[in-house]
Amino acid sequence: MPEYTYECEACEIFFSKLFTREEYDKKGSKVRCPECKKGKKVFRNYGDDNIQTNVSFALSECKTLGHYAEKQTAQYGKYQVEDMIADFKTKKTEPSKQLPEGMSRMEKPKESTSWTPETKKRRKVNR
Repeated sequence: MPEYTYECEACEIFFSKLFTREEYDKKGSKVRCPECKKGKKVFRNYGDDNIQTNVSFALSECKTLGHYAEKQTAQYGKYQVEDMIADFKTKKTEPSKQLPEGMSRMEKPKESTSWTPETKKRRKVNR
């Protein structure tokens, strides 16, 4: 249940109330200060509110691959997901001895390739 934080205009204290969303829609604007109980106005302090939302996407609403993966894996158990991940990992296999017709293996170079960074062009400074 969300916790809504208020500040009293008269005595300047902070207090909080717990409401469901439906209760807040009905009673949220009629809250009074528990200390001074005056009819003075209280203000919501949005920065201190402890409101958490839980958003669930439909598969058609997923915008990223991560959202889609979370939605799909939510229907499986923890151990089933771990087994699926282990099955999809790339496994090394022995290269086939015989290549298809028309293909040949590349020979490894005798010397390793050395990579050098590209030199940056310097701009002239006009003074």
